[in-house]
Amino acid sequence: IGAIEGYLNLIVEGLTANNPEKEASIIQKCRDKAHNLIEMINDLLDLSKTERKIDEKHIKSLDLKEIMDETIGFYRNEAKEKDINLQYTVDENIEKVRGVMEELSRVCANLISNAIKYTPEKGWVNVSIKQDNHHIHIIVQDSGIGISSVALEKIFDEFYRAENAVQSKIIGTGLGLSIAHKIVKDHNGYIDVQSKL
Repeated sequence: IGAIEGYLNLIVEGLTANNPEKEASIIQKCRDKAHNLIEMINDLLDLSKTERKIDEKHIKSLDLKEIMDETIGFYRNEAKEKDINLQYTVDENIEKVRGVMEELSRVCANLISNAIKYTPEKGWVNVSIKQDNHHIHIIVQDSGIGISSVALEKIFDEFYRAENAVQSKIIGTGLGLSIAHKIVKDHNGYIDVQSKL
């Protein structure tokens, strides 16, 4: 917020007068900072929701394939913009699960958006849903920048961001995986990350 205020003061004080290129650059920076704040606020709101116990009224029998179909459809353009090959496969006759639609959608969205965000252009992201007896596995793999063994131990901590993600100047709040972890745990599931730099 302080950065946005500082940038806007430059315009108000006339320091960009007769320099539309500089003014446009400052406005763009303000918009980027505002977007980051909106992401942070949304993540904090989601985090506060996960602190509450699951409302039994919202638990329903859900088709994970339907949730993932919608999520993949939403992120296809983002993958296309980076020329990322997004592949998606689902085993036949996947059993339904009991859970809260909004929360499981949030987990799927977080995992796929992270895979796309941290994968360089012309990379790949593979998403699959597999069933093994009565266990359903959602697997998201990518050719991204990877995570060090030290960072892997902290990856589900609130506000934690791996050093290489910060150095790559990839925007994030460090809350997405923490939220996903809480949601999966509340649904009696298990989430794990395997990676290397």
